[in-house]
Amino acid sequence: QDGRRFSGRLSSARGSERVIAVFSRSGTILLADDDGTTLGTMLAPNRMELCHLHVSPTGRVASCLELTKQQ
Repeated sequence: QDGRRFSGRLSSARGSERVIAVFSRSGTILLADDDGTTLGTMLAPNRMELCHLHVSPTGRVASCLELTKQQ
């Protein structure tokens, strides 16, 4: 993390990708990854909700997930 910006890797059982993001002054999280855009909200100091949008010639995705910071 550097100020309001952060970067890292989102990982799941399906795979992993690098991300870069920023917290807006209003508190919204704006995130870019390899294939789409994500908007997020902090739910608690250690939890956030991220909603991902992706459009391609072969399909569309709209999904939300909740992440918890691990120590």
